Amino acid sequence: MLTVTDPEAGATQHVTLDHNGAQAFAVRLRYLRSQAGLSQEEAAHQAGVSRNHYQLLESGRSSRTKGTRANPRLSTVINIVAMLGCEWQELLGDPPRLDAPEAPPVHAN
Repeated sequence: MLTVTDPEAGATQHVTLDHNGAQAFAVRLRYLRSQAGLSQEEAAHQAGVSRNHYQLLESGRSSRTKGTRANPRLSTVINIVAMLGCEWQELLGDPPRLDAPEAPPVHAN
C-alpha cells in the first residue's frame, strides 16, 4: 500500500496496487532492468532483496503459492529506483491525484 498525502489539504489517501497496477509495475520493472543490462540476480543483489522476491515482483505477484498481487514496500521501491538509476515515475507511473475525480475505466476497442 502506498500512502499519498496532500500537504495543503492535509488529506491522506492509501493506494494499493490492483491487478492492473501490479502487472504494469512488473512490465516496467522488467523493461528497466533489461535496459540497465542486469540479470534478475544482479538486480536483486543491488536492490538488497532476495532473488526470489525480485522474481515475484517482475511477475506481478507477492507469493507463488497464494498468487497475491505485488505490493512492494516503499523501501523496496526506493532501493529498486536507486539500483536502476531511474526516476520513480518511470517505475511507478504517474502518482494518483487527491483532487482528481475517479476516472472511468479505459476499454480497448
